[in-house]
Order: sequence, then structure tokens, then C-alpha cells
Amino acid sequence: MTDDTKPPVPGTPEANDLVVRGTDGDPLPVGTRMIERESYERVIEGLKMTADACMHLAKQEPKDAATWKALGAMFDGLRRKAWALAKLESTLQQETREMRGEPYGWREARDRFLQGLQQAVGGMRQLATCWRGDFMWSVMAQELDRREKGFRDLLYGREAAAPSPLILPPGYLRH
Repeated sequence: MTDDTKPPVPGTPEANDLVVRGTDGDPLPVGTRMIERESYERVIEGLKMTADACMHLAKQEPKDAATWKALGAMFDGLRRKAWALAKLESTLQQETREMRGEPYGWREARDRFLQGLQQAVGGMRQLATCWRGDFMWSVMAQELDRREKGFRDLLYGREAAAPSPLILPPGYLRH
């Protein structure tokens, strides 16, 4: 084996051509950077994906169709609220229409619902911590997180667990 086939040792001048440098000569950070508008788009597109998945789930589950349509309308309302909060000029004035074409399979619709929810919450958290410091984005993310268990229960056909009643010792009254 010759020295030409060995990879350069980190920290040596030969290894420095593997590092991308900026105009000032400093190494550029590695990772994905998002601008504020991309965070807004992440929220909006995530909510749109979730609302669309609701329409497909309504077609797949006729028993819970009204619930899924109501959830789709709720996510559309949340999407409009996000547009207003972002103060963006918008072509978004229409709600998610009924599903067109063949419905997604149940699993694909479920995965799109959960992925859209995850993207929307992630974008809201980015806006709350990185860009705006706006409390409303944080509240919206926390509210979706709180409701996620109920969404998952609905997706998997399980009843949401009722809170256990408080058991008090004899002689105490509940007001």
C-alpha cells in the first residue's frame, strides 16, 4: 500500500480541501438552514397534508367519516389561522375539497396524516423558538401535541381512555 491511497489525516493541510470554506476563510457550518418563509411553508404544507389525509380516511372508514371530515375542516381552519398569523399574502382561501380519484390505502393515509401533523408541529416550534419568539406558535404546537393521542386513538380504532375518577376517603365531599 502506498501513501497515495491513504485518506488525509484530519487537521493536516491535505485534509483542509475537504472542508467547505466561506469568503472569510472560516469553515461553513454543516446542516440544513431554513429561512423563516420555509418554516411557514412547513407549517402550511403539513396542515394541508393532514387535511387531505383526513378526506382519504373519511372515504376509507365510512363509520367515522363525519369525524374525519370535521377534523379535516379543523385543520383547514388552523391552516387559515397560521396564514393570518404569518401575515403572508395568500392564494389560500379554499378549504380542502372532498377527495378526488382513488383513495389512498388506509396505511398510506394514516402515514400522511401523522407525517403532516409532525411537519406542522415542527414548523410551529421552529417559528416559536428560532424566528419569531411568538407565543402563539408555541401554543398551537402544544395544542396539537396534546391532541395527538386522541388522533392516534381514532386512527387505530381505540377508544380514548377516560380519566380515572378521583377516589376520596369516606367523609370527604367532592364539590
